[in-house]
Amino acid sequence: MGPNAQEQKISPQETPRSRVSVLGILTIVFSSIGLGPAIVGIVGSALVLSHRDGSPYLLTGGILGLVGSIVALLLFVTIFVLSLIAAARSAARSRRSRFR
Repeated sequence: MGPNAQEQKISPQETPRSRVSVLGILTIVFSSIGLGPAIVGIVGSALVLSHRDGSPYLLTGGILGLVGSIVALLLFVTIFVLSLIAAARSAARSRRSRFR
């Protein structure tokens, strides 16, 4: 037994990785917040189209607003669903590797 016999090798302990990243959580939150204005845009466009009184400008604005709101709604729903799937897969992967 030499002079180094009492020394112990100290290695840092692994800290458990977070199951869901902060970026994933922010993506879910911001996409769910974006759903509200998209729905308000659809309702607003419907109101403009129902009370246009023959004006072609209101008709054009109502149609463009409706199409834009529908596209935004589809985009936010897609981002929301993909973020939830990614978060669930990440959590399942970390849970599976922890039990091995």
